[in-house]
Amino acid sequence: MGRELEQRLSWQVVSLSHATSDDLHEAPVLYIGGDQAMDFSPADSAKLRLFVEQGGLILGNADCDSANFSRGFLKLGKTLFPQYEFRQLPDTHPIFSEQFRANNWRTRPSVVGLSNGVRELMLLPKADLSRAFQAQNSQVRPELFQLADDIVLYSVDTRGLAHKGETYTVAEDATIPVARTLKIARLQYDGNWDPEPGGWRRLAAILHNDRSIALKVDAVKLGDGSLITPPAPTQSVARPSDKEIRQMAVKRIPPAVLSAAAADDPDKEQALIKAQIEAIHKELDAAAALRAVGNANFTIAHLTGTDELKLTDAQREELKKFVEAGGTLIIDAAGGSTTFAASAEQMLRDTFGSDAGQIESPLLPDCPIYQQPGRAIDPVEYRQFARSRISNTRTPQLRGIRIGPRLAVIWSREDLSPGLVGEPVDGITGYTPASATDLMTNIVLHAQHTELSK
Repeated sequence: MGRELEQRLSWQVVSLSHATSDDLHEAPVLYIGGDQAMDFSPADSAKLRLFVEQGGLILGNADCDSANFSRGFLKLGKTLFPQYEFRQLPDTHPIFSEQFRANNWRTRPSVVGLSNGVRELMLLPKADLSRAFQAQNSQVRPELFQLADDIVLYSVDTRGLAHKGETYTVAEDATIPVARTLKIARLQYDGNWDPEPGGWRRLAAILHNDRSIALKVDAVKLGDGSLITPPAPTQSVARPSDKEIRQMAVKRIPPAVLSAAAADDPDKEQALIKAQIEAIHKELDAAAALRAVGNANFTIAHLTGTDELKLTDAQREELKKFVEAGGTLIIDAAGGSTTFAASAEQMLRDTFGSDAGQIESPLLPDCPIYQQPGRAIDPVEYRQFARSRISNTRTPQLRGIRIGPRLAVIWSREDLSPGLVGEPVDGITGYTPASATDLMTNIVLHAQHTELSK
């Protein structure tokens, strides 16, 4: 691969029991080989699941075509992702045409893959790649080397190979204080409603680090009333009296410091106490705001999927009531799924009637979503896979439905939410991870600003 790509590549061995998530993400592909069945502990399985949810790809290799290893690898996939099934990759899969085209191979190795409908999570070629590598017989079995090359390039969208130490994963900085909390409902329905659970976790870390916002994301079963029925209010908390706050302020100041200030100048003593009183009032205000958020109904809801969207009348009615009550609904076709897109647009027409005609045209460039203060978005970038499928590859193509003056529904035929994961994988019709993250950030900020200004 280094010769073909004209750059140095590296690999490393990791001990799964000792490796951290960051260790695993030193590379886009985690290779697991062997000739025996695997037996991972629950902790190790959880580590593997997290690696994949954060954008990683697991490549298995059955040494000497071991049936025990193959069965164990398939079982591991069922353990990690029980909602999905392995299937043989079709000849048209991007993996067979990244750099080397399988049509030119003398023998095409078959590959089974486990997909979430957006990207491959686990792959198992039905060929012993490692044996060919060890024997260095790239001239005898070139297709095995080229298949591995294509798999790696698929995982990084052909051009996304990173230098050691670079990463798209984001960890929350615990030292940054929270200024406000946003509540978002992830809408659960009978279908593949959450293909990329790592996306919103990453966006939550970004909003925390960059905007001091705590993103509270909850799964909400659509149709049972949870989206539009506020939870029972928490018990109110009495605010301390002015006298009690002053006593609290005095206790926060070291006695020696307070005595020295009083001896030097009584005004200094009072200034110290006043500063602590102001700090306590701010803390009490922040705590009251957090309690208010806890008692508030959802103001933002997100709906996505990869398959045909089939909602009941009760579910559509709940969506309509949510929007009419002031909520903002975000919908995107995960991976750019045309099947989901067609059914989602029909759902919008069935739910919002003539108002849904607005989604026929993209939002104008001066839409507030694109012009958030300090966060103007122009242009955007699309993934390489999308560029041959989208006519305009510089401007965003978000669409929306306005209820009165308010942009209440935001719809994207192009992939958004899987882009939040951050990995530059191939085969997705949508925005690059950076552009998807910028767009979704602005959507959330715009929706929250609209709510606060009502």
